[in-house]
Amino acid sequence: MNHLRTIAGTMIALFLLGALAGCGGGGDPVAPDDGTPAAVTDLETVAGTDNSVTLAWTVPAAAAKAGGSLAYDLRYTLLGQEAADRSLWTAAPAPLALTGAGQTQMHVVTGLAAGSTYVFSLAARYGSGAWSTPSAPAVGTAAVQPDQTPPARVQDLVQYAGTTGSLTVAWSLAGDDTIYGRAEDYEVRYAGTPLTAETWAAATVADEVPEAHPVPGRLMLTIDGLVEGQTYHVGLKALDDAGHASALSNVVTASAVAMRTIHVRVDGSGDYARLNDAIHAAMPGDVVLVGPGRYTWTNQGDGDATQGLFVVRRDQTDFTIRSEAGAAATILDAERQGRVMYVVGGTFGSGEERTWAGVTIEGFTFVNGLALGVGGELGPPWAGAGLALHLTDTLVRDCIFRDNEAIEGGAVWMGGQGGSRLENCLLENNEAESGGAVHLVNSEPVMSLSGCIIRNNVASLAGGAIYAANVGLEMDDTLVHGNLAIDRGGAMYIAALHDGSWIEGCSFLGNTAPIASGLRLAYPMTLTLRRSLVAANGGGAGIEIVAVGVGSGAVLKAGCNLVFGNNGGNAWPIGTIDLGGNLASDPLLCPDGLHPSAGSPCLPGNRAGGDACGLIGALGQGCGG
Repeated sequence: MNHLRTIAGTMIALFLLGALAGCGGGGDPVAPDDGTPAAVTDLETVAGTDNSVTLAWTVPAAAAKAGGSLAYDLRYTLLGQEAADRSLWTAAPAPLALTGAGQTQMHVVTGLAAGSTYVFSLAARYGSGAWSTPSAPAVGTAAVQPDQTPPARVQDLVQYAGTTGSLTVAWSLAGDDTIYGRAEDYEVRYAGTPLTAETWAAATVADEVPEAHPVPGRLMLTIDGLVEGQTYHVGLKALDDAGHASALSNVVTASAVAMRTIHVRVDGSGDYARLNDAIHAAMPGDVVLVGPGRYTWTNQGDGDATQGLFVVRRDQTDFTIRSEAGAAATILDAERQGRVMYVVGGTFGSGEERTWAGVTIEGFTFVNGLALGVGGELGPPWAGAGLALHLTDTLVRDCIFRDNEAIEGGAVWMGGQGGSRLENCLLENNEAESGGAVHLVNSEPVMSLSGCIIRNNVASLAGGAIYAANVGLEMDDTLVHGNLAIDRGGAMYIAALHDGSWIEGCSFLGNTAPIASGLRLAYPMTLTLRRSLVAANGGGAGIEIVAVGVGSGAVLKAGCNLVFGNNGGNAWPIGTIDLGGNLASDPLLCPDGLHPSAGSPCLPGNRAGGDACGLIGALGQGCGG
């Protein structure tokens, strides 16, 4: 793609941790044949005092070409600082090689700060040979009770299957000490009312034992004896061997009804060889459960040049297409041969009866979609290169859209009636003429975006992130930053909305366009903007309204917003109705330019008027003062 800007990723720490952990696998470690010892795979903390931690590990195997005695490199750093290069960690006195390969060795690290928690890493070598890959980190606290760190919170609990009297849920293995190690056990509870940290103790404990999931690294559990059709709320906590419990997982809300699970695997070994076959076989209530891997135009072999690689047909509705392992591990790749996915709904009854059929799509990455046909004509698609939603009430949740290119809606196009919704999605580095990421058009029902991140997208005409025309719009808790429109509407170009449309709790930061670097309202309409941050946008004014004529332009109802530091100006345009609570002060953002710092007026405790407005913007505090 011909991107007009490139931005470095924000997941550096995760990549560092992944590199630090090495490349573990099943079975005993095998030493490379070049003389490098196998990596230590089971480093753990087994005891401690107020100034020491005792470590234990299995001595790594020697290679046939190994020469010289075994030596260790042991390093540690405070928990929370492990993203730094391992060479910058504190080097502990090297343990002596006291036991042979395959035996357990213990070592005491002294001189630690009482009560502090550390991350330890161990590498080994023979003689002057190369060091092994560093071990997976171990976490320990300098205290008589060394393990004071609870397991990680499970965040991907999902319903896996169901019957008229049971629910099956599945989740990824949790770390023992935050992200390190493996949790010892899990406690699953359920209730007929919402499950929260406060109601956890009163919920029913599921006594069943978790079972291995078909996808490695995941577990599943079936809760029997449920009432058919009743809605249940299910959650879990991970437990470690010291009795610590994680925070409550995300909570699944589901009914005990017959739910068929159709399995799809990238190697064709599922219930259907190809994902499209499984989608077309799905009926209301079914779940198409997609295993991890990259599903491409090449290996699927049945892409439709006029619709897309994957298609949900008009006569299908009310089922779920869900990944087993999440968006990062489940990639739908059109290889720039067409659109990635097309969902078309619309069922029409007698008279004025109309419904907009829809499905749920959860946990996929949509990449390399291409929709550069001629707008409105048959032939190659021209809208929604990642996903096109036409005449449908589809819910899209926890998905990533990246490197897609279209005429309208580089990532997603939603139009032609229907109340579709994007929820907790990441849309980045997509391109289009209008709506670099999202294009919304011509719908009476409300279309909505919630909890999304829309960044670094490009529109060659209007709406660097979003273009909306003749729709009902509801948008909340969404971060829109770093987008570019070559002409107008760096963040959003809005061309007519239905009454009742609103944007609340959003951040529009660092977007660029010559005309209206933030939001541009182009035709007669009324939009309510509340608790939103419009700052540091470059080019035109932060917010602009096109004056169609006296009394006939757009109306913007604005309350509890902060507008500041936009190169083209921060003034509220003619056509604004002040609802009160609006600010024009420096938002005091963190160095990342996104989160408010501790002293920011975006935080309710820092405003003279008190907490009446609540948080301004999509993000909470992210750094110190």
